[in-house]
Amino acid sequence: MRSAASRQARKQARKGSRPSLSLDGEEGEEVTARGQAEEMVRLMRRSIQLHEFKERIQWDEDLHPESAAVERVGISGVDSKEEERVVRKWIEEFLDA
Repeated sequence: MRSAASRQARKQARKGSRPSLSLDGEEGEEVTARGQAEEMVRLMRRSIQLHEFKERIQWDEDLHPESAAVERVGISGVDSKEEERVVRKWIEEFLDA
């Protein structure tokens, strides 16, 4: 059975050198909407590469998983007035597909 210290060390190794963020802004970093969006983009791109393209890469020699994921997931810069319009448009497009 692994000790708590061993589990914590493995968890830190998986995280790499990225600083962890908390809601109260520990480690001197403020949690922002932009920062959260960037983290979501990173996670979504990784998910696409690991799960969706896992089998496709074996038969599709033209597929570049990293660039395909970048094309599919990104951040749109919007101000607060545009936000509702952009989100509404995205939802409508998603539901129509």
